[in-house]
Amino acid sequence: MEGIGQTDPLWLAVSGIKEDASTDIITMPTGFYIAKLKLRVAVEESKFEAEKEEFTKKFLQQKKQEAFSQYIEDLKRKSQLF
Repeated sequence: MEGIGQTDPLWLAVSGIKEDASTDIITMPTGFYIAKLKLRVAVEESKFEAEKEEFTKKFLQQKKQEAFSQYIEDLKRKSQLF
């Protein structure tokens, strides 16, 4: 997966290991980690496709609400009325 942010080192470390194997030490901004893959579960493509659109709509709505709330807070702070 490309461009997933802070989880890139974690994803890269675990994506190539086999079941019951452990990674080397993974360095992240929040600390150091070692991961062990217990079980790899295949993705149900039909279920994923069915839920992807609804998830996308909910996620975008949440992001819009967060942006609007931040905008309102910025306006309040700039106006110094509240």
